[in-house]
Amino acid sequence: MLEGIGAALVLPAPAALIAGNFEGSRRKVAYAIIGGVAGAGIAVGPILGGWATTELTWRIVFVGEVVIVAFILVMTPRVGDAARPVPVPKLDVVGSVLSATGLGVFVFGVLESSTWGWLKPKNSPITIFGFSLTLFVIAAGCVLLWGFVTWQRHRELANRDPLVHFSLARIPPVRSGPG
Repeated sequence: MLEGIGAALVLPAPAALIAGNFEGSRRKVAYAIIGGVAGAGIAVGPILGGWATTELTWRIVFVGEVVIVAFILVMTPRVGDAARPVPVPKLDVVGSVLSATGLGVFVFGVLESSTWGWLKPKNSPITIFGFSLTLFVIAAGCVLLWGFVTWQRHRELANRDPLVHFSLARIPPVRSGPG
């Protein structure tokens, strides 16, 4: 499930790379190619992965991912960079730490819920007010994510580069989704 979510988060990157590197009819061709490859991957990936894990071993899937990443790393210098805006955006380190930590703490709490219990403690290392630690770990993750959102809005108001532009949610087509 996490791999699927990660893949969904990566999908905008090829579209942005195509938009920045191609013009006119070449852009249309590039979008068509990436769409075809994505469609083929969606169709063939689960079948090939299922066959490999059933007939060979589940470890082969991870070997395949390492081979693909190695290929990408070797080919990366051959890909030209898109024209960059001036000035070059700077990484929001605080936002990166808040989002990664918040998501990590939240997911850790959810994963440990089967061991610790959701509300009623099972094997919770500590109990707070008679409740399992799960509730408080998840709440801590939510507080960190709230801090991330607050920090991003602060950076947007200060005209600094945020990690996520929440102001995009004010655009009706972005807010309502496709269709």
